[in-house]
Amino acid sequence: DHQKILYHLSEQIRKRDHLVICQDVDDSNTDSHGFSKWQFMPRTISALDFDTISTKQTFLGHVFDAPLFVTAMTGGIELGSMINRVIAKACHQFRIPMSVGSQRIALEQINFAEQFMVKDHFPDLFLIGNIGISALASSSYLDQVKRSIAMIKADALGIHCNLLQELIQPEGHRDYKMIWHHLERCVKEIQIPILVKEVGCGMDVITATRLAAIGVKVIDVGGMGGVSWSVVEGRRAADLSRKNLGSLFQSWGLSTAQSLMALKQASLGVSLTATGGIRDGLTVAKALVLGADMVGVGMPVLKACLADIAQQTKANPKDIEVDKELIDGIKIDHLESFFSEIIHGLKITQMLTESQSIADLKKSNLFQVEG
Repeated sequence: DHQKILYHLSEQIRKRDHLVICQDVDDSNTDSHGFSKWQFMPRTISALDFDTISTKQTFLGHVFDAPLFVTAMTGGIELGSMINRVIAKACHQFRIPMSVGSQRIALEQINFAEQFMVKDHFPDLFLIGNIGISALASSSYLDQVKRSIAMIKADALGIHCNLLQELIQPEGHRDYKMIWHHLERCVKEIQIPILVKEVGCGMDVITATRLAAIGVKVIDVGGMGGVSWSVVEGRRAADLSRKNLGSLFQSWGLSTAQSLMALKQASLGVSLTATGGIRDGLTVAKALVLGADMVGVGMPVLKACLADIAQQTKANPKDIEVDKELIDGIKIDHLESFFSEIIHGLKITQMLTESQSIADLKKSNLFQVEG
């Protein structure tokens, strides 16, 4: 009906706004993720052969070539199909997992599902589905979860917790009274692993302890340091009051490093992943030592992906038009460069700490820098 059409149109506009704003957000403040306060204890002599150092990591019963994954990105706009396919191509090549963006719009409007179905092109790709915690507040939550998984043949399901973002945006969800009951039922009934992730505010120990108690096996700390969704929603707001609220809560929460350390010390018996401001191999290494089993990257991947699409279409990244016939021919030069550099940086850190493997690296010593 007319209201549904308007709603889906507004959703597409919102997703497009997010994409445009995120490209402009300055996320170069590397101190905000908290990792710059930590330094490795170096080895002056490292009796290793650099070329034999392994970055392989086992996660959720699968062996990946690096302890990296691409965190949730985008969907719900036409350009999403190109973005997801190009990123999937890079993840398949580097043999690392990929998470899709929120599948909500595809659950409500089936013609958007194709944007997320990258396993049709890369069947061996380890793919993580994505649904928001707000979806679990509805009466049809279990059906939505099951359809999200079936839609993309997901190997795991990510449930993103974006409470601050929902509260800043005028169309956001407000009622979460039944959320723990619904989440526990999902964990018990869904057969694939469920990953619960924060989105930019850092996972707290109280919430993480309760998640572990109901059987959640993977927690993504999702700390401050990357894109602030409070700022993004504030920038797209029409009224000054919401813009001010977006700025007010820009620094709400825990840094990625703080959250990671707190959860590691809590010894919850769950696997931890780290996202939020990860931009290079040295930071990946620090996150691993502070407790992460896998480290997620988002914004630099999106920017590299858009640069690769723009290179093919000869357009400004903000003015790319969708051309599905071009997708298969898009060269992933920028994505290859980014992933090669971040993995190379990780291997250099391993060499400098005499860590033949990721397991060795996780035993390395970090110390806090004063000041």
